[in-house]
Amino acid sequence: MQALCKSRIISAGGVNPKICSGSPIFNEVEGSPQAQFIICLSPSAPTWRGEFPDDWRYFVLPVEIAESGFRINVDAYFNGFKKNGEPRSKQGSCQDFVGPGPLRSSSIPDHQDDFLPYEEAFDLLGC
Repeated sequence: MQALCKSRIISAGGVNPKICSGSPIFNEVEGSPQAQFIICLSPSAPTWRGEFPDDWRYFVLPVEIAESGFRINVDAYFNGFKKNGEPRSKQGSCQDFVGPGPLRSSSIPDHQDDFLPYEEAFDLLGC
């Protein structure tokens, strides 16, 4: 029996020790063009593992909002501790919960209410 893949997260990409110590998650390269928005996507419904989703949810996030939300996640998870008290690895994928439904993890905060106003907010792009 195949497992359903979860579809309730958006990702900020990879985390490293530099990001964990406070460096920007987005617009990290000085002198390069700076993004004002990022667009994150998540499948609209769970899919079977290996199956490509038919429908997507889009989140148009101002960089400041994305940076703030994902930073809370980095600090809570990557800068936090395992159940046995050991520090977590400072590497991995930074993901944030966008719902629907209850968050089943106690190691990251629930940002569902913070990000939902930006779902399909393409009008923010001004085009």
